[in-house]
Amino acid sequence: MRKALTVAVLAAGAALSACDSTSTRELTEPTSRVEQGATSLRAGHPVTRPDGSVSSLAGTRAGLSLLAPSVAAAATGTTTQCDDGPIQIDGDEFFPPDGLLPPGPYDNIVVPVDKNCTLTQVTVTHNVTALAGSRLFMYSSEIGGDVTGLGAKVVQLGDENMIAGNVDVRNAGDPVYPFASCSVANTTIQGNLSCTGNDPGSPIIRGVAAVPPTGGNEGTDAEPVTVGGNVTLERNVIPSANVIPTSSDNVMLLQLTTIGGNADVNKNTGGGVKSVDHNTVAKTLDCKKNDPVFVGGPNTAQKTKGQCF
Repeated sequence: MRKALTVAVLAAGAALSACDSTSTRELTEPTSRVEQGATSLRAGHPVTRPDGSVSSLAGTRAGLSLLAPSVAAAATGTTTQCDDGPIQIDGDEFFPPDGLLPPGPYDNIVVPVDKNCTLTQVTVTHNVTALAGSRLFMYSSEIGGDVTGLGAKVVQLGDENMIAGNVDVRNAGDPVYPFASCSVANTTIQGNLSCTGNDPGSPIIRGVAAVPPTGGNEGTDAEPVTVGGNVTLERNVIPSANVIPTSSDNVMLLQLTTIGGNADVNKNTGGGVKSVDHNTVAKTLDCKKNDPVFVGGPNTAQKTKGQCF
């Protein structure tokens, strides 16, 4: 497991350029990244905890053997249910289950009530919906419509996703397992991103700056988060203590993210650490009525209001 990242380290680097805001549209052609074979997958997908640390299961995961040939395209109007079984537990580490849906095109995907789903290298023409009490983890996938969490416990996006529509996670929160309720990393969202009313909430929207090579270090590539429309983080409850008693505080982070519209970070309560910094916002960045502790900058925006600068 990677060490918990401090706010100071997370703030390092510069944000990338914003993309243009577009409306939800159908996805007609998968990219070569989505067409990659199972052998190119990393051994363990990153899972974000409420304190901002990242876990990754080492070794070869058994589920990779299931990710072989692509399935035939689903008929228009078809909804595929995703139920991958229980959460995996290894000592004090918790991981999403191995994905059981093979890579390939789907029309719509739904995670049923109280189920767990991991999507890897899928192409969805329209929408992905996580229903009440469910957990959704998505990696290296392309979605032509929206990703929606309707009272789901967890929605996490990582490893180069492309979302043509909006991402809306509302009334989330996992009191059982230590997963951030609403997490976005290394992902492009062409529409809006909204994480609202999550309790226990831990919205973590976090890009990673490139590290240039120095000496014997090869450096690392940037892992940007780009939102073409607006970002809204509102009415989330960030408790001061994590669900694991010995770990760090919960956090709310909006960092190193490029936003093509407005960003509103309002009415987020609780004693957990809250930080909005090193973002590039094309329009207005508005932060108000958030409980302390709150780190509101520096950011680049056309206009800043309230606690952000």
